Amino acid sequence: MGFDAKKYKETSGMVPPDTILDGVIIKIIDGAVQDFVTNTENWKGDLTGPCINVTVMSKYKPESGEEMELSVDKLFTYKLGNDGVTEFSGNSNLAKYKAKYGKLPEVGDSVKLISNSEGFLRVKID
Repeated sequence: MGFDAKKYKETSGMVPPDTILDGVIIKIIDGAVQDFVTNTENWKGDLTGPCINVTVMSKYKPESGEEMELSVDKLFTYKLGNDGVTEFSGNSNLAKYKAKYGKLPEVGDSVKLISNSEGFLRVKID
């Protein structure tokens, strides 16, 4: 292998603000919020509640460099109703996803990603 802690170069890898990219959902993991959230002191909801962690892959090629593969995770909380029915409120992220894409998230869905002012990507749901 080639890792050398003494020889390195840090690259930005940031996407310019307000960049919109196409992405594809490659993985959905069902679990509890606490399974995915590491900064729990800033979480305002129930840490033990059910959620899905959706992973989206995209490619980005800056004008000056090689194409990069980017991965973005998005958490969607829900409630489990009678007979295993997924329930969510009208202002939840799942409701926003459904309004934007016409269905709930599934592997293989094409979605849009947008970068914020710091160059970090998020799934576009509004």
